[in-house]
Amino acid sequence: IINLNKFFEQWVFKAGHPIFEINTYAHSYNDGYNIELYLNQVQMGSNVPSSFTCPVELYFYFGDIIHSETIVTNNRIDKFEFNFESIPDSVKINTNKLLANLKSTIVSVSENHSQIELSENLIIPNPIYSGNTGKYTFELKEPSSVIAELYDIHGQKIQDIYNGFLNKGRFDINIPTYTLQSGNYLLMLRIGTLQRILKFAVIR
Repeated sequence: IINLNKFFEQWVFKAGHPIFEINTYAHSYNDGYNIELYLNQVQMGSNVPSSFTCPVELYFYFGDIIHSETIVTNNRIDKFEFNFESIPDSVKINTNKLLANLKSTIVSVSENHSQIELSENLIIPNPIYSGNTGKYTFELKEPSSVIAELYDIHGQKIQDIYNGFLNKGRFDINIPTYTLQSGNYLLMLRIGTLQRILKFAVIR
């Protein structure tokens, strides 16, 4: 699954190992559910790769039934989607086949759409001309913690945009671009238990 040159580069010639943080969210559709799974690599340190390329085996628990899926992660921030007839009770990373630490070991899966309404238009405008400000709109039906962070396309964090607690209401996340070069970027949003990764471009 992994190129051997890449394998030796990250596991032999560099230090450390991946540390994973996992988050999930379920959306109902037709007669089933779409499960969004966000896998973040949060390891840090000297000569430690910012992101490891490696297969990850996931266990989805449906009562006494366990469904296995294998994914390949190669970015600091990765998003995967799965479709099931029902919502899994929880998701777990199988560490028996992987040298890794986990910040989230077993994560429950639940629908939480009643608390948050997200903009259908994503980031406006997109692309954004350098020097202008992009905007993402969302609505909270109940107070919630909100974290907004800006990353480059390789998953390296560039800046913190917002980290705090907001009451219910409609809000805008403003994305300044005057220090950004032309290219693609990621806006990471954590709103309560919900996580979103939004891609946008900056042009000059």
